Amino acid sequence: MTRLLCCADLHLGAGASMLPPGERLKDQEQVLDRIADLADEREVDAILIAGDVFHRPRPTPEELHVFRRFERRLDYLPILACNGNAGHDLEGDGRPSALELFANRHLAVHSAPGLWRHRESSDAPTVGTLPSVPIGRLVAALPDTSRDELYAMAAELLIGQAAELRSQGARILMAHWTVSGGITATGHPAGPDFGVVLPLAELQALGFDAVILGHLHAHQVLSEDPFIAYCSTPIAKDFGEEHGRHGIWILDIEGGATNREYIEIPSRPLVTLDVDFTDGYDFSMLLEGYEPFVSTIREGGIYRVRYTASEEQARRISQHEIRAALIAAGAAAVTFDPTILRATRARGEGITQAATLLDQVDLYLDANPLPDGRGERVRDLIRSLTTDRQGALL
Repeated sequence: MTRLLCCADLHLGAGASMLPPGERLKDQEQVLDRIADLADEREVDAILIAGDVFHRPRPTPEELHVFRRFERRLDYLPILACNGNAGHDLEGDGRPSALELFANRHLAVHSAPGLWRHRESSDAPTVGTLPSVPIGRLVAALPDTSRDELYAMAAELLIGQAAELRSQGARILMAHWTVSGGITATGHPAGPDFGVVLPLAELQALGFDAVILGHLHAHQVLSEDPFIAYCSTPIAKDFGEEHGRHGIWILDIEGGATNREYIEIPSRPLVTLDVDFTDGYDFSMLLEGYEPFVSTIREGGIYRVRYTASEEQARRISQHEIRAALIAAGAAAVTFDPTILRATRARGEGITQAATLLDQVDLYLDANPLPDGRGERVRDLIRSLTTDRQGALL
């Protein structure tokens, strides 16, 4: 039996603005330490990392050091990592990725499709890889082809490459791509606007024992037989991932069977507090107004206060006092996401689909007068841009 620890989308360096400098990277380092602990505790034979190790193509020295410390702690284990997509592991200009700088005797880095075995033994399953690669060359070669057609062609080529890897003996596929049927961390289903999307049914038909995926940051199993699953990020990258599961897969491969276990990794919580002041909340009464929220604060959490207020209410809201109250209750950091309802609703009254641009400008300026005759000058400018020489509307 071969036991593999599988993870993806580490995104080292992400979320740096949510805490004082260096603190979020320390959170990520602790998660990597826990992954290394699990590798020891579960006595795994190898580690697979399915792309996006770094959050940006040019990581800081501190981010590079965190990954170097992780891979050196595990230097007794074979590790296979593949490049993630442009904007993270890749710069998109053909230069080597930061991840490739770490390639050594125990850490293999794949920047192109390939085969890998953690040991030279007949019972060691071969892993095939489909790293993320820019489709720029395809675009350059077919300049008159639509973007959707190019994406479909790229998906077909990638499925063909996966089939070739399978024919060469790969039993496990590790890839950093979108697969149909997948969803994002915020619940959006993969669709045509996602770029290159690999058809799930075609992946299922290739005959792999397991397919481990990176790229979509939501823990999800797309297929039980064969096993096809996304790992998710091991730590929430931002507030869009606050409700998801974060961890790693343990795969046991024996014969043609694959047993799997998902292990969640605890980390600092990200929590959104939704408050609608227009429903009667008044945070100027700090202790009274915050009692329902302060009592639920989780020690060390990062909080986002997402509130809705009128302009008048917003003037009475002290973000400084709100932050102080939440931090006193145990929050590590507080950020704000306000929606201010402007008192300009009248500007939309009377606008219909038949209204001209000038009609809409008139309605807006009636509701929001400009001083010193500037409103008339705006009207004259719009009129000149929207009529022809005979005065007819364009």
